[in-house]
Amino acid sequence: MYVQYFIVGIMGLTSVMKLLAPGGIAKEFWFVPGWSWPLLGAYQLLTVYLMHVQNDYAAAAPLIYVFLGGAIYSMAKAGKLVAAPFPLFTAVCAWSATLVRNNTDTASHIAPYMGLGFVAALVLCTLFGASARPAKKAKSA
Repeated sequence: MYVQYFIVGIMGLTSVMKLLAPGGIAKEFWFVPGWSWPLLGAYQLLTVYLMHVQNDYAAAAPLIYVFLGGAIYSMAKAGKLVAAPFPLFTAVCAWSATLVRNNTDTASHIAPYMGLGFVAALVLCTLFGASARPAKKAKSA
């Protein structure tokens, strides 16, 4: 199923990036605490494990929705709402994969779990994140 490979690819690649080299993402989303990147990567790997190894889409879908809610908050805070349809499309893909593979309709879970992720990201960034954008280094001539 191509939807499964799309979700596993997106979640798997970004999780490895967060675990091994979060510098690029951390620079873009400067307000997310630095210590949280490996935890976010591990969280994403858990969803990939549940979906791809355990074949338990019903357990993975809510985790994906929570993560994508946090991603939408991060995009909004960074002023990149133009990319917001991407996590929404991923949520629809997770819903359809769960419906097809496990015959479980998780549509009623999308909004509450994404809202939970949005609020969790808000709290994480407000309590532990940077309050001001780091100054850019001046180029030396």
